[in-house]
Amino acid sequence: RQTSGSSEKMSAKDYLEYNGHFTPQTHFVTTHGGIRYIDYVLRLDDISLRRDFPSLMKAYGLEIQLLQQKTNTLRNNKTALTADNMDSELKALILQKYRGDFDLLL
Repeated sequence: RQTSGSSEKMSAKDYLEYNGHFTPQTHFVTTHGGIRYIDYVLRLDDISLRRDFPSLMKAYGLEIQLLQQKTNTLRNNKTALTADNMDSELKALILQKYRGDFDLLL
């Protein structure tokens, strides 16, 4: 990947440090040419992970099960952050930044 407005290539280490937590997920599952090279993408929300993990293990012939779900006692309906907590400007910024993720992974 290249830095914005520069023809200079970043090292993988610099790329991850520069983008950190906000790196679009498509950067991890596609080649530079946009070809998807990952067969399975597991979502980490409680419902999706519990539903999809067994299929992945079965596909690879593995007898691995998830451990008992641990509950974050500090998380509740009052502390959960959802799309309802975001204004339209923030939603538009997120959609713009992660358009590729939404298109490829949802």
